[in-house]
Amino acid sequence: MPLKKVSSESGAVHFGELKRNKAPGIDAVTVEDYEANLAANIKGLVQRLVARQYRPQPTRRVYIPKPNGDKRPLGIPAVEDKIVQMACKLILEAVFGVDFQEVSYGFRSGRGAHDALDALDRIVMTRPVNYVVDADIERFFDTVNHEWLMRCLGQRIVDSAFLRLIARFPTAGVVSEGRKSATTEGTPQGSVLSPVLANIYLHYVLDLWFERKVFDAEVVRDALVLRPVRMVPAVDLGRVRDRIRRAGVGPGAVERTVRWARKKK
Repeated sequence: MPLKKVSSESGAVHFGELKRNKAPGIDAVTVEDYEANLAANIKGLVQRLVARQYRPQPTRRVYIPKPNGDKRPLGIPAVEDKIVQMACKLILEAVFGVDFQEVSYGFRSGRGAHDALDALDRIVMTRPVNYVVDADIERFFDTVNHEWLMRCLGQRIVDSAFLRLIARFPTAGVVSEGRKSATTEGTPQGSVLSPVLANIYLHYVLDLWFERKVFDAEVVRDALVLRPVRMVPAVDLGRVRDRIRRAGVGPGAVERTVRWARKKK
């Protein structure tokens, strides 16, 4: 069981990976503050984890501007919660990383946007592609369905204590402008754990579905490369919207932009 393997040494290692000079969570404790009494703080954290008495604090919600004029909510966890999330993240990446599809590039070690672009370039240059469509799931992080998320995690994780620990993070609540609110959906952007949870969720509700059901599209996360069969982008994206709605993510909207189209001869 992962929690039984938690130690002060591993906790100190995860603490050392935290970035300095970052905004604190709702307890106003900075990385430097926590470090001032690091040994005792880590020891107490490990004891609570092993005794299953650890509870994450609500995240502090702030808003950052988006290019379109809207604001994106950002969740800032407490330092102690970041340490635990980092340990959980490593476990989840080790368990699920081997299952992720080759077409998945976001938030993965050793992979990134440039690798996705290289893959797109190879596909466009070597196959008779008619369209390249950039697709984005509206408010994905804000609307992840917690029940579906835990079902996805349960595909590979059988330890009930570890699953309960993971479930506490997205349901810990948020504090915005001094007011606490419950979180019944979503996983906060800005948390250490959210990217890997998002990848696990999308692996089961979207990536595998594309592989098994959408035979005419080749997917690189957030982009569709549609092959010249009988479909146009709107057709496949309609199926994507329906799948997303049934998977309980947001309003089911998928913003799309045709980035490139082959000229008709």
